[in-house]
Amino acid sequence: MGESVPKAIHDKFFRLYPNAYNISWYVQRGIFESRFMDNNCSSDTFFKPDGKVLKQFKVTKFSELPMHVVQNILKGASGYSVVDVLVDEYHNDPKFKITFRKEKHLFETECDSQGNILSRVEI
Repeated sequence: MGESVPKAIHDKFFRLYPNAYNISWYVQRGIFESRFMDNNCSSDTFFKPDGKVLKQFKVTKFSELPMHVVQNILKGASGYSVVDVLVDEYHNDPKFKITFRKEKHLFETECDSQGNILSRVEI
C-alpha cells in the first residue's frame, strides 16, 4: 500500500480483509478507493480519511441480480453489453453498480435494491 493511505484506513482495511491481495488505491475528492482480490473475488471498498467505510462492492453476475433490478436497469440500456456487476454488501439495503459498454463507450449505473437508478455516468 502506498504511503498516501492514512493509517486509520490501512488498519481498517486489513481488519476487514486480512487475506486481500493485488491491492490498488485511488483517491478522488478525499475519498480512498481500494481495488483488490479477496478469496478469489474482486472487490472495491471506499473509505473516508478517518477509516470509515462508505461503500463495499463485490463482483457478482448480472443474472444473479433480483429480477426487478434487472428489468429497471435494462430500460435505459438498449444496445449495451454488461461488463461487470458489483454489489454493495456493506449496508442493510444493498446497492448495485453495473458497468455497460456500447461501442467504445463505458457507462456506470448505480441503483438501489428496488432497481431505482441513483446515477448513470460515462467513464
